[in-house]
Amino acid sequence: ELKITIAQGRLIAISGIVGSGKTTFLQRLMADLTKSKQIIVSRSLAVESSKVSLLTLMTALFYDLSPDKVEKVPSMSEKRERHLLELMKKCRSPVALFVDDAHGLHNQTLVSLKRLVELVRNNGDKLSVILAGHPKLKNDLKRPTLEEIGGRTHIFALEGIRGHQEE
Repeated sequence: ELKITIAQGRLIAISGIVGSGKTTFLQRLMADLTKSKQIIVSRSLAVESSKVSLLTLMTALFYDLSPDKVEKVPSMSEKRERHLLELMKKCRSPVALFVDDAHGLHNQTLVSLKRLVELVRNNGDKLSVILAGHPKLKNDLKRPTLEEIGGRTHIFALEGIRGHQEE
């Protein structure tokens, strides 16, 4: 179900408590998607999630989608978005951007990610953003302040091994 949702170009949240297997699951999923060659995998390597902005995530896309891997990311937003759309068009496959520890992302970054997914879709391509984080992420997406995103996000909850979760 998750792979089908990713192929459609969606905003996806994977939520689970510490130790439920989110990171391991993401690693296996990225490996499976890469091996299948049907979806291009991109991921953010930024470790300070509270400081990650849309520009940081778009930079990850530029690095992972650019054929020469030395792509300079344009500083002007209009030029940056147009160039990213060109890169995605050349890929000819859906793109999945993975963001771990997404529970630390700022609300405005989440709103901007939703808009980026829509921009790509309106250009005839597909971008899925897979956000993985603590239950705080799932709870934040249900708050009225993020209603426009939460209503458009497919949420998958990892419960861990029943009866063995830590309190």
